[in-house]
Amino acid sequence: SQSAAAFDFAAPEMRGERDVIRVALRRRACALQDASEEIREDRAFISEALQINTGALAFAAESLLHDAAFLKEMMAASGGESRDLVLAAVKYDGKLLQFATEELRADRMFILQCAAQNGETL
Repeated sequence: SQSAAAFDFAAPEMRGERDVIRVALRRRACALQDASEEIREDRAFISEALQINTGALAFAAESLLHDAAFLKEMMAASGGESRDLVLAAVKYDGKLLQFATEELRADRMFILQCAAQNGETL
């Protein structure tokens, strides 16, 4: 989209502006990838970002992606219903699948996707 592409050419200091990142997240999850490291490490902002676009989890700071408590908290906040969020979370910790809804855990295709990302899922 045009607004997402425009973000690519914004001044570097805009990558630290939370409002700019929020708007960009409405268009594409990878906008978080272009955000400053400070924003990508901010637990509260990432939580907010996931409410806008669950795909943004993949672009959070590595420290958060390897924090099982944080991932569990994000899944709990979504009620374990978001396919994208559960899929992203189990990529980093397969045991988090237990917090997905029963409907997702019974979905054969979804489980195959999870297993393809992380063998610990099974």
